[in-house]
Amino acid sequence: MPFPKKIGVTPASTHNLTALRPVLEVTNTEVTFLDKAYCDKELTKKMTENDNCLLTPVKKSKEHQ
Repeated sequence: MPFPKKIGVTPASTHNLTALRPVLEVTNTEVTFLDKAYCDKELTKKMTENDNCLLTPVKKSKEHQ
């Protein structure tokens, strides 16, 4: 498991993408792996401009595990 570089707390009513967008837009890494809830065209574009590849892998269905 990777060691986290940033940790934050937001109200439960805040959508994950809303809370994480400002951090991801300036993240200085080559690749970021996230759940598909973070799949967003504008965010992906901004991260690509910052030389960061956003990957949101698709989980295998329970039938194929």
